[in-house]
Amino acid sequence: MTRTHRRGRDILLHDDAAPQPPAPLPQEAMMAELGIVPEGRHYLFASFRYERLQDAVAYARLARARGDAVAPTPAALPAPRAPTDAERHEMVALAVFARSGRYHFREFVYDRLSDALAYARRARSRLRTARC
Repeated sequence: MTRTHRRGRDILLHDDAAPQPPAPLPQEAMMAELGIVPEGRHYLFASFRYERLQDAVAYARLARARGDAVAPTPAALPAPRAPTDAERHEMVALAVFARSGRYHFREFVYDRLSDALAYARRARSRLRTARC
């Protein structure tokens, strides 16, 4: 039922039939609710670092929707360790390189060497199977 107040013109005061969507959360409250922590120019969720808040939010919501068990977000990620000789050899073989404490493969940037190497291995495997 819609009620109006008349004083020169109709003004909608209340519409019982149309529920109002919840007001959007302020950014800080949304980040706290999703477990996202700001770190300088980056955002942390679980053990991942994102350059854009919307990427962190999207992954946090996806993890929540899937019911993933997510480790608590640390206040900061640990400093990366130096790659071992075996990892350096694999980096060269897979065209993965390090710059400013991050690992690069093609157009992708990773905080963890293990993630960069895993994706590079998958990409190499796909390329081999496509050639067959």
